[in-house]
This record gives sequence, structure tokens and C-alpha cells, in this order.
Amino acid sequence: NSKERFFSIRVFKDGVLLEQFEVSQRRLKETGTYKVGIDSLSFASSGYENLPNSRYVEAFSKYLSDSIKANCPLINFNTLTHIKLADGVKKGW
Repeated sequence: NSKERFFSIRVFKDGVLLEQFEVSQRRLKETGTYKVGIDSLSFASSGYENLPNSRYVEAFSKYLSDSIKANCPLINFNTLTHIKLADGVKKGW
């Protein structure tokens, strides 16, 4: 059910945090949380330096969202950080 599932993408000075959520009462009763999983990507582990200040963090965050919007037409952004599959998409994740 793509209406209940989404990812949160947050950019920090030292990397990117991806959190997967499933917002359903069943999930909350079974696990006590809506959070399904967390992945993080560090700039240092990729051989790059950390972003120097908040202007760079904002610019990189905008670049990521613009790239996803341009290359993934079946993805919708609820906010700048929450992305989910479009309503008509019937795909498993």
C-alpha cells in the first residue's frame, strides 16, 4: 500500500540519512514504531569531504530532490524531505 509507505531523506553536513516508514496501525501495534529501516551515506566513506556550511547542505538537498523529480516520474514529494510512490503505482518495495 503506497499510501502508507514513504522515505525521508535528510542531508547533513557529513552525509545523507534515508529512513523508511510504514504508517499503519498494524505496524505500530506489532513493532511500536512506524520506522522500518535506516540507511546512511557518509561523504567521507565515498572519498569526499564534508559539506562546509548550511548553504552547501541546502544546495545539495535541493540538487537531490530536483534530480529525483527529473529522473523518477512515479515519485511524489509530500514535503522537501518525504518521498513516496505516486498513487497509481502498484509496486512492492
